[in-house]
Parts: sequence; structure tokens; C-alpha cells
Amino acid sequence: MELSGQVDALGIRFWPGSGRAFLKSPLSEILGQTLTPADLSLALLSDELAQRLALLPTAPERIALLETRLMQYLAGHESLAKAMETRMKYALHWITAQKGQGEIRNLLTEIDISQRQLERLFQQNLGMSPKNYSILQRTAFARELLKQETDKSLTEIGYHAGFYDQAHFIREFKQVIGITPGSFRSKALQGR
Repeated sequence: MELSGQVDALGIRFWPGSGRAFLKSPLSEILGQTLTPADLSLALLSDELAQRLALLPTAPERIALLETRLMQYLAGHESLAKAMETRMKYALHWITAQKGQGEIRNLLTEIDISQRQLERLFQQNLGMSPKNYSILQRTAFARELLKQETDKSLTEIGYHAGFYDQAHFIREFKQVIGITPGSFRSKALQGR
């Protein structure tokens, strides 16, 4: 997105899986797209709200108004507030706690759900598969290790983060982060 001139913007960032309650479509259908107010399942961003937000002088006041509107919407749509099932919440927590290294089949047993059902839950609520969410978590863990464990080799870090070999580590890290683990570590060390 390129912006020019004087721009005043306000965005909403939801926790993984929690934005689904406000959208008309599953996240898998809108992943990577810029949404307009028409894409939302509520009149959250009506002209009236946009005008009220524009009149507020500070960002904290705008955020408070937007949060209030979100909470009012959820209170009036209890079924949507529960759109992210308990199983989905558990699955997200489990994968995050395992740093993306856990076997999905073990998760399936714990929450008594089929692979297909879990895939569908993730696509609808997160816009990606459980495997891709695991890759993101494993890569985030590797990033932290690269910044903290400066005495360890890239191979050791890759194994510790759950990658089965260095080529796998480099390929997935670069796909998610955009640069190789070695380049990332160099930049992180320069920033110290």
C-alpha cells in the first residue's frame, strides 16, 4: 500500500482466529486481501462511525470508540462471539505451546477431531492450514533462537527449532521471513 499526502489511518488486528466473528466469508477466501467496510458482517464502519472517529482528536480516543463498538457488536451477536470453537482455541494454544513442533495427529487425538474437520476449522477461522500455522510458529521460535543463542551454529538452531535438516530450515525460514537465517542473524547482531 502506497500512501501520499497527509494520511490518518486506524487498523484492527485480531488475535489468530478471532476476527472470523466479524467477517462474512471464511478467512481462507479473503487472506491477503484489503477489506472494505462492505466485507464486514456488521455496520461497524458505517459513515456515522467514520465521521465520529474523524472528529476525535487523539488515537486513544478513536481506539476506545472502536473497541466499544466491537464489544457492543459481540454482545448482541453471542453466537458469532462463539464462532471460534473451543477446539479451535485449544488447537491454536497447543500448536503455539509446542512451538510448531508437535505432531498434528497427537492434537487430533487430544481434541477428538478428524484431520479434515481440523483443516476446515483452520481455513475458516485462520485462513490457513494447521501445518502452515505450525510452520509460522516454528519459524518464530527459530527467529528468537537466532537472536538469543548467538554461540550456536545455524544447523544447531535449525534442529532445535524442529527442522529436519539445514536445507529445510533455510527454505522455510526464507519463505516466511523473506531472508535466510544467516542474513537474519547478521542483521539482528548489527542491531544490538
